[in-house]
Amino acid sequence: MMRKGRCLTVSRVRLRGLTLAIVGGAVLAVASSGYAKSKGEPAKLEMFVMSQCPYGVQVENAVVPVKQQLGDMLDLSIRYIGDGDKDNLKSLHGPAEVKGDIVQLCVNKLAAAKSLDFIACQNKNSRAVDTNWADCAKELGIDDKKLTACAEGDEGKAMLVASFQEAKTRGANGSPTMFLNGKPYNGGRKSRDFLRAACDAMPGEKAEACKNLPVPPAVAGVILSDKRCAKCDTSRIEPRLKQDLAGLQVKYVDYMSDEGKKLYNDLRKAQPDFKFLPAVLLDKAVEKDEEGYGALKNFMRPIGDWQEVKFGGQFDPTAEICDNKVDDDGNGKTDCDDESCRQSMSCRQARPKTLEMFVMSQCPYGAKAMIAANDLAQHFGGEGKKLLAQDFSIAQALGIGASPTFIANGQRQFNAVDVANLQKQYCQDNADLDACKTAAKPSDPAAAAAQVPAGACGPK
Repeated sequence: MMRKGRCLTVSRVRLRGLTLAIVGGAVLAVASSGYAKSKGEPAKLEMFVMSQCPYGVQVENAVVPVKQQLGDMLDLSIRYIGDGDKDNLKSLHGPAEVKGDIVQLCVNKLAAAKSLDFIACQNKNSRAVDTNWADCAKELGIDDKKLTACAEGDEGKAMLVASFQEAKTRGANGSPTMFLNGKPYNGGRKSRDFLRAACDAMPGEKAEACKNLPVPPAVAGVILSDKRCAKCDTSRIEPRLKQDLAGLQVKYVDYMSDEGKKLYNDLRKAQPDFKFLPAVLLDKAVEKDEEGYGALKNFMRPIGDWQEVKFGGQFDPTAEICDNKVDDDGNGKTDCDDESCRQSMSCRQARPKTLEMFVMSQCPYGAKAMIAANDLAQHFGGEGKKLLAQDFSIAQALGIGASPTFIANGQRQFNAVDVANLQKQYCQDNADLDACKTAAKPSDPAAAAAQVPAGACGPK
């Protein structure tokens, strides 16, 4: 659920002028034929997904039994996220996903009552949505010839273009993006969560399946953080946990309060290696929620009277904070005068005409950025002498967790994966260099243009 740790590879390139250190339209509206009937007003659930996205697949699979239970009391539609026109359709996971999107739209047009079953069939191996559709169509009795004609012709492409456009209009750029009765849905993603949310969203008479829904077990939780920590954003923790623990009740505790320091010290006594904040704690009642506990147990460890969720906090509340003009650790030295702050970003000395790059060796964004960095190095003249080294302590001290991350002149962090943006960012701090006056170009345009989704590897 929540990743901890990172791998960074650091290399160093020196060259003239630059030192480089690599440290509805088309809507899949699920028909209610064959499902339960009711007289009330239905809940409307809209899902924007990518057919090969594991998170999109997860919610599709979870909503199948909910649709079966609620029937026409759940107005379910599925749209797709991507870009391009009918001659150049693009999706995050590549051409195979585009094909899968098209096929699913075509099935909905040809056999709407079977569309959700068809998606569930494909989702058994979502990596093969571009090829497994024929077997799924045969299994469900869908006309193979008509489906092939739609999927391979202009009709399917046109439906996908319209679906992509609808996703853009609704601001859906991540899979899944969901709306319940027109409002963003950020609740749990298990079948029970969708069922309860849909039942709550029915404005009038409820569906039969909504009666006597089990109440999720109450689970007490504590998020222990420190207001002094500028990077300790805890806003997304509670919503994420509630996706698995519908009965979660969270209390926020600040380390600087008496309660916070007592709790922190108690946790340290119970588990000597406990050190960093934010800390996410659940009481042992979490075990009563069998489904939620089953999803989280591999990410938890016992600590005193609590179960700690492995969140990956990195802030030591007992250490010196390097830019607040306070002697936090009580050793008589403040901020950059404290030895522990020497490598922090706020205490680094300016290093004109240098560029440092921090990457993870197997991160696709980092790999693309390394190509761009080499092109930039070539543009600034000379291949330079490459010195390979590993120095994880620098990245850790600087609080760098995303790959790639660049630092210009030892002072300013930024992200870039192509040579044009890399040059633009570097020259923002080194405009007097001659090489900043001409555009750097990729040595391998095909590699530079290879589709890699915008972003960075690292903790989310």
